[in-house]
Amino acid sequence: MVILTAIIFFIAASNYQTILKGLIRFLYTKSYCRLKMNTIYAIIILILFFLPSNTNDHCAVVYNIATYALSHSKKALKANNFEHQLYYSGKTLESYKKITKGLSGCDCQDLNEMVEDILYDAKKAADPVDWDRGRYYSKKVYKSTQELITVLDLWADSKLLTESPQEIEQ
Repeated sequence: MVILTAIIFFIAASNYQTILKGLIRFLYTKSYCRLKMNTIYAIIILILFFLPSNTNDHCAVVYNIATYALSHSKKALKANNFEHQLYYSGKTLESYKKITKGLSGCDCQDLNEMVEDILYDAKKAADPVDWDRGRYYSKKVYKSTQELITVLDLWADSKLLTESPQEIEQ
């Protein structure tokens, strides 16, 4: 904006003294200060927008990762060859490793044992002896993941019922 104004002054004025006076006048006017403050406000708002929130969203992250694990385990069941089954079982295993990390910041600590059991089965599904054994563990992981998501849903509902509206807004 300042450069554009300087170019306009340069074209309109014939000597440099007039250009400098016009530029100084522009810089000290209220419109430039307002523009400058609006820019500062916009930068502050963007910084605050992109800062992570302090709310406890760890369980929401665990829920999202669990849905990815469910999707991958379902794809492992639908796979029509051994390579695809191994690939999607490996993706499920990665998801469960992320879930175990995410549970450390979550209030739902009683899910650790359930997730460890599913993680054990996911490891067996990712490195099976044969096709049938891989399908067996993939199916077991799929059903367990459905149960995990159900438990997370019930936990979230019970948390909403026990909190007051002021706690929910925070």
